[in-house]
Amino acid sequence: SDQYYLGIKTSSLDLSAPKGRKYDIGGFDTESYGLDAQWGDPLCIGFKPLDRPAYTLTVLDYSTHKAWIEDVIQEFNNYWYMLGWYSTKHDLRLLRTLKLLNHGTGMAWFYHCDLIKLARKYYKMPNNRLATWMTTFSHVSKTSMDTEIWRAARDGNRTGMDGVVKHCMTDLIGMEDVYVKALKPFVQRWEKEVL
Repeated sequence: SDQYYLGIKTSSLDLSAPKGRKYDIGGFDTESYGLDAQWGDPLCIGFKPLDRPAYTLTVLDYSTHKAWIEDVIQEFNNYWYMLGWYSTKHDLRLLRTLKLLNHGTGMAWFYHCDLIKLARKYYKMPNNRLATWMTTFSHVSKTSMDTEIWRAARDGNRTGMDGVVKHCMTDLIGMEDVYVKALKPFVQRWEKEVL
Protein backbone atom coordinates (compact mmCIF):
# COMPACT_ATOMS: atom_id res chain seq x y z
CA SER A 1 0.00 0.00 0.00
CA ASP A 2 1.05 3.60 -0.52
CA GLN A 3 2.79 5.37 2.34
CA TYR A 4 2.25 9.07 2.96
CA TYR A 5 4.32 11.73 4.70
CA LEU A 6 2.99 15.28 5.18
CA GLY A 7 0.12 14.45 2.85
CA ILE A 8 2.21 13.18 -0.09
CA LYS A 9 3.23 9.75 -1.32
CA THR A 10 6.73 8.99 -0.13
CA SER A 11 7.54 7.60 -3.57
CA SER A 12 7.26 11.15 -4.97
CA LEU A 13 9.82 12.62 -2.56
CA ASP A 14 13.25 13.56 -3.86
CA LEU A 15 15.34 11.50 -1.47
CA SER A 16 18.58 12.84 -2.93
CA ALA A 17 17.93 16.19 -1.24
CA PRO A 18 20.43 17.39 1.38
CA LYS A 19 19.66 16.44 4.99
CA GLY A 20 19.60 18.56 8.10
CA ARG A 21 16.89 21.19 7.74
CA LYS A 22 15.55 22.62 10.97
CA TYR A 23 11.84 22.14 10.15
CA ASP A 24 9.90 19.66 8.03
CA ILE A 25 7.04 21.97 7.11
CA GLY A 26 5.97 25.55 7.68
CA GLY A 27 4.10 28.46 6.20
CA PHE A 28 5.28 31.83 4.93
CA ASP A 29 3.69 35.14 4.06
CA THR A 30 5.07 38.44 2.81
CA GLU A 31 3.71 41.89 3.56
CA SER A 32 4.52 44.81 1.33
CA TYR A 33 3.36 48.31 0.56
CA GLY A 34 2.09 47.80 -2.96
CA LEU A 35 2.07 44.64 -5.03
CA ASP A 36 5.23 45.13 -7.08
CA ALA A 37 8.86 44.90 -6.01
CA GLN A 38 9.49 48.63 -6.07
CA TRP A 39 12.00 50.31 -3.80
CA GLY A 40 10.57 50.64 -0.31
CA ASP A 41 7.81 48.09 -0.90
CA PRO A 42 8.88 45.07 1.17
CA LEU A 43 7.89 45.37 4.82
CA CYS A 44 8.27 41.93 6.35
CA ILE A 45 8.08 38.21 5.84
CA GLY A 46 6.64 35.80 8.34
CA PHE A 47 7.50 32.15 8.85
CA LYS A 48 5.58 29.63 10.92
CA PRO A 49 6.87 26.12 11.50
CA LEU A 50 3.92 23.72 11.80
CA ASP A 51 2.67 23.58 15.40
CA ARG A 52 5.22 26.19 16.53
CA PRO A 53 5.15 29.97 17.01
CA ALA A 54 5.39 32.32 14.05
CA TYR A 55 8.25 34.78 13.64
CA THR A 56 9.07 37.60 11.24
CA LEU A 57 11.98 39.36 9.57
CA THR A 58 11.20 43.06 9.05
CA VAL A 59 13.06 45.46 6.79
CA LEU A 60 13.37 47.90 9.71
CA ASP A 61 15.81 45.50 11.36
CA TYR A 62 18.27 45.67 8.43
CA SER A 63 20.46 48.45 7.07
CA THR A 64 19.75 47.49 3.43
CA HIS A 65 17.15 45.60 1.44
CA LYS A 66 19.95 43.36 0.18
CA ALA A 67 20.83 42.25 3.72
CA TRP A 68 17.14 41.58 4.41
CA ILE A 69 16.55 39.52 1.25
CA GLU A 70 19.74 37.51 1.86
CA ASP A 71 18.51 36.53 5.35
CA VAL A 72 15.05 35.76 3.96
CA ILE A 73 16.57 33.41 1.39
CA GLN A 74 18.67 31.68 4.03
CA GLU A 75 15.60 31.27 6.25
CA PHE A 76 13.86 29.28 3.51
CA ASN A 77 16.77 26.81 3.68
CA ASN A 78 15.56 25.86 7.19
CA TYR A 79 12.43 24.22 5.71
CA TRP A 80 11.80 21.18 3.53
CA TYR A 81 8.18 22.07 2.72
CA MET A 82 6.56 25.51 2.62
CA LEU A 83 2.89 26.44 2.48
CA GLY A 84 1.59 29.74 1.16
CA TRP A 85 -1.68 31.37 0.09
CA TYR A 86 -1.55 32.85 -3.41
CA SER A 87 2.17 32.48 -2.96
CA THR A 88 2.97 31.25 -6.47
CA LYS A 89 1.65 34.39 -8.13
CA HIS A 90 2.60 36.93 -5.47
CA ASP A 91 4.98 36.07 -2.63
CA LEU A 92 7.54 34.00 -4.53
CA ARG A 93 7.58 36.37 -7.52
CA LEU A 94 8.00 39.34 -5.19
CA LEU A 95 10.92 37.68 -3.39
CA ARG A 96 12.66 36.63 -6.60
CA THR A 97 12.32 40.14 -8.01
CA LEU A 98 13.65 41.72 -4.80
CA LYS A 99 16.60 39.35 -4.94
CA LEU A 100 17.27 40.33 -8.55
CA LEU A 101 16.90 44.10 -7.97
CA ASN A 102 19.15 43.98 -4.90
CA HIS A 103 21.79 41.75 -6.50
CA GLY A 104 21.19 38.98 -3.98
CA THR A 105 23.63 36.12 -4.13
CA GLY A 106 22.12 33.54 -1.78
CA MET A 107 20.07 30.62 -3.00
CA ALA A 108 17.35 28.51 -1.44
CA TRP A 109 15.32 25.57 -2.63
CA PHE A 110 12.36 23.87 -1.01
CA TYR A 111 9.12 22.12 -1.84
CA HIS A 112 6.09 24.40 -2.04
CA CYS A 113 2.31 24.07 -2.00
CA ASP A 114 0.10 27.06 -2.79
CA LEU A 115 -3.01 26.35 -0.73
CA ILE A 116 -5.27 28.62 -2.76
CA LYS A 117 -4.92 26.15 -5.65
CA LEU A 118 -6.31 23.36 -3.46
CA ALA A 119 -9.07 25.61 -2.15
CA ARG A 120 -10.17 26.38 -5.71
CA LYS A 121 -9.91 22.78 -6.89
CA TYR A 122 -11.62 20.91 -4.08
CA TYR A 123 -14.14 23.31 -2.54
CA LYS A 124 -16.81 25.80 -3.57
CA MET A 125 -16.56 28.63 -1.05
CA PRO A 126 -18.13 32.05 -1.79
CA ASN A 127 -14.60 33.24 -2.63
CA ASN A 128 -11.08 32.04 -2.00
CA ARG A 129 -9.69 34.95 -0.02
CA LEU A 130 -7.78 33.74 3.02
CA ALA A 131 -10.11 35.81 5.22
CA THR A 132 -13.11 33.76 4.05
CA TRP A 133 -11.36 30.50 4.83
CA MET A 134 -10.14 31.77 8.19
CA THR A 135 -13.70 32.73 9.18
CA THR A 136 -14.76 29.11 8.70
CA PHE A 137 -11.72 27.11 9.81
CA SER A 138 -9.55 29.24 12.11
CA HIS A 139 -9.67 30.34 15.72
CA VAL A 140 -8.24 33.72 14.69
CA SER A 141 -9.76 36.40 12.46
CA LYS A 142 -7.90 38.15 9.70
CA THR A 143 -6.97 41.69 10.71
CA SER A 144 -7.90 44.64 8.54
CA MET A 145 -5.36 46.26 6.24
CA ASP A 146 -5.36 49.86 7.45
CA THR A 147 -3.56 51.93 4.81
CA GLU A 148 -2.19 54.32 7.43
CA ILE A 149 -0.49 51.45 9.30
CA TRP A 150 1.10 50.16 6.11
CA ARG A 151 2.19 53.66 5.10
CA ALA A 152 3.70 54.29 8.55
CA ALA A 153 5.59 50.97 8.34
CA ARG A 154 6.88 51.86 4.88
CA ASP A 155 8.10 55.19 6.26
CA GLY A 156 10.08 53.46 9.03
CA ASN A 157 7.64 53.84 11.93
CA ARG A 158 8.07 50.99 14.43
CA THR A 159 4.44 51.17 15.66
CA GLY A 160 3.22 50.88 12.08
CA MET A 161 5.52 47.91 11.53
CA ASP A 162 4.15 46.26 14.67
CA GLY A 163 0.69 46.46 13.09
CA VAL A 164 1.96 44.87 9.88
CA VAL A 165 3.73 42.11 11.84
CA LYS A 166 0.53 41.38 13.79
CA HIS A 167 -1.37 41.10 10.49
CA CYS A 168 1.29 38.79 9.04
CA MET A 169 1.40 36.52 12.08
CA THR A 170 -2.39 36.28 12.19
CA ASP A 171 -2.40 35.25 8.51
CA LEU A 172 0.16 32.53 9.25
CA ILE A 173 -1.82 31.14 12.19
CA GLY A 174 -5.02 31.21 10.14
CA MET A 175 -3.38 29.62 7.12
CA GLU A 176 -2.07 26.76 9.26
CA ASP A 177 -5.56 26.21 10.71
CA VAL A 178 -7.04 26.09 7.20
CA TYR A 179 -4.33 23.65 6.07
CA VAL A 180 -4.82 21.30 9.03
CA LYS A 181 -8.64 21.40 9.12
CA ALA A 182 -9.56 21.52 5.43
CA LEU A 183 -6.75 21.20 2.90
CA LYS A 184 -4.12 18.77 4.21
CA PRO A 185 -5.85 15.65 2.82
CA PHE A 186 -5.70 17.14 -0.68
CA VAL A 187 -1.96 17.86 -0.76
CA GLN A 188 -0.76 15.37 -3.35
CA ARG A 189 1.97 17.31 -5.04
CA TRP A 190 4.67 19.72 -3.93
CA GLU A 191 6.46 21.92 -6.45
CA LYS A 192 10.22 22.33 -6.13
CA GLU A 193 10.96 26.06 -5.88
CA VAL A 194 14.19 28.02 -6.06
CA LEU A 195 14.82 31.51 -4.66
